Amino acid sequence: LSVSYNQDHAPYARSTGKRGPTKPKLGGASTTMVSYCCDEKHLCTLEQNADGLGAWLKFWRFNPCTQRYEVERTVLNPHEGKVVCLLGHGTRALAATTSTDGKFKLWARVDGDWVCSC
Repeated sequence: LSVSYNQDHAPYARSTGKRGPTKPKLGGASTTMVSYCCDEKHLCTLEQNADGLGAWLKFWRFNPCTQRYEVERTVLNPHEGKVVCLLGHGTRALAATTSTDGKFKLWARVDGDWVCSC
């Protein structure tokens, strides 16, 4: 598995040490979920704080030239509650999320963009 984080898309907080900037660190995420979809051409990840109030749902696309997954779309706080499940479809560009808010959401890749189809 090779995932390429882009700082523009990742929830990083850059910190400065005595000797200058340090490596970016994940800003408080304590839960990470990963699921492949569409014959591993796409990857879905979810990072969220322990309290579930800060969540980043990311949809990635495999780039065959670089042999890495690259972020296509980031959704900040995809639910009103803590996300408890993320599942990608095995052969289609579809994913589902469930949450403590009592809702489930279906995500689909439509015209090159990931959208909630609920």
